[in-house]
Amino acid sequence: MPSGGLILRVTYVGGFVAPKASRARLPLVSVYDDGRIISEGVTDMIYPGPLLPSLVVRTVGASGAAAILMAALDAGLAGDDATYLPGPPPDAPNTIITVVHDGRQTVSTF
Repeated sequence: MPSGGLILRVTYVGGFVAPKASRARLPLVSVYDDGRIISEGVTDMIYPGPLLPSLVVRTVGASGAAAILMAALDAGLAGDDATYLPGPPPDAPNTIITVVHDGRQTVSTF
């Protein structure tokens, strides 16, 4: 039975931003085994901007979450941690994909 545990998370890390700016950066998407998908919502173009970003919660059900996990496994994102970085550090942030399967966490860095 689903417990609401994390199965997939995609985040950005680093990039050409001030070090303190990353403290407010939310994951791009988090998927839980009960089917909840949480991502950042839109931000109104107002001044001053909101203090906190909005969050969007969708659900695909436990079977949808299982299908997302299976797609991650088929893509080779479970097993050993892996890092696929270019030579010199780019200005763009690295993408971190975390997959949790059978109680084991795998982190892939792109």
